[in-house]
Amino acid sequence: MTGGSPRFLEGLIAAMVTPYKSRGGPIDYDAAAQLASWLVDGGVDAVLVGGSTGELSLIGPREEARLVSKVAETVGGRAGLLAGVPPAPLEVAVEWGRLAVESGAEAVLVPPPHYLESSPEGLVEYYTNLAARLESPLIIYHVPLHAGSAVPAEAAARIAEESSNVVAVKATTRDPTYVADVLRESDGKLRVLAGLDEAVLLALAYGATGAIVGLANVVPATFRRLLGAWVHGQYSQALEAQAGVERVLWALRAGASYQGAIKAALSMMGLPVKPYVRPPLPPETEETLKALRERLRILGLLEE
Repeated sequence: MTGGSPRFLEGLIAAMVTPYKSRGGPIDYDAAAQLASWLVDGGVDAVLVGGSTGELSLIGPREEARLVSKVAETVGGRAGLLAGVPPAPLEVAVEWGRLAVESGAEAVLVPPPHYLESSPEGLVEYYTNLAARLESPLIIYHVPLHAGSAVPAEAAARIAEESSNVVAVKATTRDPTYVADVLRESDGKLRVLAGLDEAVLLALAYGATGAIVGLANVVPATFRRLLGAWVHGQYSQALEAQAGVERVLWALRAGASYQGAIKAALSMMGLPVKPYVRPPLPPETEETLKALRERLRILGLLEE
């Protein structure tokens, strides 16, 4: 990594959904490219392909590599491009990450292997080995809601101390003190990016420099206002924008799944993204789509 701080370490990163052509069917790469272009036009600083919102656990490495390549062609130099690496054995994670970087990703986002309760020492060993073999910028994905192991702040700091290409932590947690702990333990070497839609403002207050969020697919401008207001010390406007995020989250709760509801909302807004997900995520039904449409209309996100 050369040439100063990567641009994706600050600002708004949209964790893109993965469009499909049918339920359980192939990826719609053209729709993904159009969505990425719309997001960049809407003010996001970078896009993440293959995150949790992108159903990474339900797509394969070749699929993600093609998705990265297609998005890279569309986004070009207009915004940053990251790729998710799934929770996996070291060798699989290395191969997956290399493929994503070769396809155009600037950095990779990596959670701890799931279903396995590790220790700080085990996590340091895993991430330092992975970082050494990938060489590209790496973001630790702290996601205790879904991973077998959280990444303690002191472990993240030790990883960054031993691996110069480990540059940030995505903190998908409702505990804002974790953000402050990472910054303190790493002596500012690591950046922290908020990972929960509803907790972005709280994370910023504790030192986060940006956000990687799924709801930015639907309302990138709202998150743009939130981050901009915070940077300029306009705290009441930032709070108002965070409240706007909460209202959109309320609307999406009418859907059968977070990922499916986002896709359905995008479809209703005129984007070429269908409300299809892959099993075992539940399908959207006529009832969920009707309720979602009504809530989005109440919020003024759809034309009458």
